[in-house]
Amino acid sequence: MLGTTNPVLFSPRPLTVSTNKLDTDGLACVVAFRRPISPSWTETNEDMTETPATSPEQDSPRPIRADEMLPPVQAPAADFLMKLFFIPMIIVAIIVSVWLLFSWLARTSSQPEEMVADLERMDHGSWSQALNFANVLRDPRQKELRLNEPLATRLAGVLDHHLTEARMDKDHVWLRMYLCRALGEFEVTSGLPILIKAARQQKGVADIDVRRAAVQAIAVMGERADISAMVNTPSLVSTLRDISSLGDEPGGEESSVAKLRAAATFALGMLVDERVRDHLSLLLGDRQPNVRFNAAIGLSRQGDVRAVPALVRMLEADSAASVPGTSVKSDDLWKQEHVLLNAIRASIKLIKTNPSMDSTEIVDQIRSLENGPVSSAVRLAASEALLSLPENHGS
Repeated sequence: MLGTTNPVLFSPRPLTVSTNKLDTDGLACVVAFRRPISPSWTETNEDMTETPATSPEQDSPRPIRADEMLPPVQAPAADFLMKLFFIPMIIVAIIVSVWLLFSWLARTSSQPEEMVADLERMDHGSWSQALNFANVLRDPRQKELRLNEPLATRLAGVLDHHLTEARMDKDHVWLRMYLCRALGEFEVTSGLPILIKAARQQKGVADIDVRRAAVQAIAVMGERADISAMVNTPSLVSTLRDISSLGDEPGGEESSVAKLRAAATFALGMLVDERVRDHLSLLLGDRQPNVRFNAAIGLSRQGDVRAVPALVRMLEADSAASVPGTSVKSDDLWKQEHVLLNAIRASIKLIKTNPSMDSTEIVDQIRSLENGPVSSAVRLAASEALLSLPENHGS
């Protein structure tokens, strides 16, 4: 043996050699033994028993589920429901009640006689009063009021006064227009002579709108009042004939004069008279399409078969070709529908008024509209019209 050596004692754990310290002679290193620190082991006694530490999974916090983050679900409390539903309902009910109350007070405090009296006094808001009175007369429940001849006479006196003054400011022009409309709603003809005066009077450029309002009022009156009494009113037929034959101004059918002529033609169609029918037949060849349309509708209303060619043209699906020379734009679908619906109604009226006529052309044209390139309203009207025809015409 080379020599006796002292046995080296090893600890149960790995040892670490540290050479960070040399002796003074630099010949030997000091060897130190130290136990490494490990979180996986703990010393509990002198025998250095090993105890496993907590796993990382156990040390980390447990994730929180989504349902644990939400507050607990509870039934809504009664006070919450009150605030959410009941209180807003009470507020709305109060507002509606107040509105109805003021509406009722307005109606009760604005009796027709008081409204006419206000119009007789005249102020800057009289035109709105005249408009309100016209709306009252238009109410279907106001038939008794529409038969009130003394009231119609008083209103006609108001209009006559303002026609004589002929003031051209905006408020007075509107006042005359709405007075005409109100007079037209009556079912008595006591105001008709003043409407004729308004239809004829032209003292300024603004009067063209007043004249058209008067002519339209005559047409409305013709739907309700005694037609024979209207026809016998002096100068009515001649006035409407003269207006319908006026010369046009620049602007085509959209000009003020063209609209006045079309309104007069329509009003003529409401009057059942041989003189009227002869004049309407002449207007079938007029240069303005709306005049031709209304002339055909007026003749149809009176059962005159001279309207057939114009009606057939009106019933064409293409509104731009409804009548030769029309200036209706191809994209004006509203006017196309308006023309076609009026033509269908006028055609059925003509056939029923004149059951012995030859309706082949008209019926074929209406039938073509059932599946034609038109609106659903026109297709429906065409189907209903064919179903309403007598058997000898609809087959």
